[in-house]
Amino acid sequence: MDDERIGVAGQLKAPGYGHCERCKTPWKFVEWHVTDIGPYGHGVFCLCHACWRETDVETRLVYYQSALVRCGWTLAWPEVEAAVRAEEATEE
Repeated sequence: MDDERIGVAGQLKAPGYGHCERCKTPWKFVEWHVTDIGPYGHGVFCLCHACWRETDVETRLVYYQSALVRCGWTLAWPEVEAAVRAEEATEE
């Protein structure tokens, strides 16, 4: 998939698609970054891979928390936060 961050304008070209919380580009046009949550094989994504790489863990947490509320995820925030922080530790 060619990543083409086109932002909100892309939502007109891909109605019904979810989008990156940061750049607002629909998933049709960008690769999402999956964060594994817990031992059950669950994963969540709210940032495209490019936006995930461009942000630090504290900034990412803001987007994950926003998605938790906006998308109605049934996961507990402490579990999501721990997974995002653990991911940060493995990328160094």
